[in-house]
Order: sequence, then structure tokens, then C-alpha cells
Amino acid sequence: MKVKNDYFITHYYCRICNKEHTIKLRKNIAENRERYPFSYIFLHGDLKNILTMLYIDIDAQIRGVDVKELTDEDIFSKDQVKSITTKMIDEIERLRRENMILLDEINELKKKKEWLNIWNYNTNQVNIMVFKKLSCKLNED
Repeated sequence: MKVKNDYFITHYYCRICNKEHTIKLRKNIAENRERYPFSYIFLHGDLKNILTMLYIDIDAQIRGVDVKELTDEDIFSKDQVKSITTKMIDEIERLRRENMILLDEINELKKKKEWLNIWNYNTNQVNIMVFKKLSCKLNED
């Protein structure tokens, strides 16, 4: 599994920050949606106080951006909190599974490296023995 191939980089402009931001999205983000464009919501800013909603089409292109600076007076409804929390839990679970796969791949690579080190050591030992035998034979002649 190549993690870097599962994502793409795109950009959006925030009128509150007055900056263009880079964002990394999953390549399959637009698959199996009920309608298009769909909204992708997250927080950004130094204090994570800017609610950002990207409208993404079926081709995973950003078609619109809404931003709102949150204040202490902004309150989420129970349904909004549930929806946000569910998405976050799903993403955490996806990242956990991805982490487990990567750990397995690291362990496999470590085993291969250990095997390669043993093989190299044994090859070096054989080379030393051959060299010694050849040296002895040359000395006899």
C-alpha cells in the first residue's frame, strides 16, 4: 500500500485569512456521494477558529468555498456535533487501520533487512574461507 498515492493536493482561497491554502484530500473523496457538489467541512486558522466548507464536485474539483470565523457565541447543534464527531471517528479509525498496515510493512522490511544482514555475513565468511584456501594453495605451489 502506497500511502502517498491515496491523496492529492489542491488549493482554496480563504477570504478571512486573505490567503490561498493547500489541502491534502483523499483521491476517493468524491466517490459514492448522494449528491454533487458535496460539502467537506473542517476548521483552519491559527486558533482553528475558521469554519471552512469546500464544495467538491464529482471530479473532486473545488467548486466553491464558504468560510466563517467562529466566536464564543457560535454554538453547534446536537446534530451538527454528532455529524462532525462521526466523521472524525471514522477518519480516526481509517488512520488507525492505515497505521497498522504501515507497521506491518515496517516489520516485514526489518525482517528482510535482518535476513539480508545474515546472508551478507555468511557470504563474507565463505569469501574469507575461499580466500584462505586459495592463499594456502598458492603458498604450497
